Amino acid sequence: KVLFEKLISTGKYLAPDIIAATKFDVDQKKSKSVKTGSNCLTYMQNSATYLRQESFEAIIGLIKAGEVVDAPIRRGRDIDV
Repeated sequence: KVLFEKLISTGKYLAPDIIAATKFDVDQKKSKSVKTGSNCLTYMQNSATYLRQESFEAIIGLIKAGEVVDAPIRRGRDIDV
């Protein structure tokens, strides 16, 4: 929470942009997990690293460019993600 608030206070990023980028990143990994049949969410950074390294920055650019997340494809078996 402290890192998040520190980023917001700089004025460089808006809270809704960071949240949307994080959701986008998770949705992409979920979609890839369904497509490949392996859990790609295990490769997620922890939240502190994600915020410190500003890993969301490129994703904010994708969202503003209109990039669309693929809808997960159901394969007949559930994948625990």
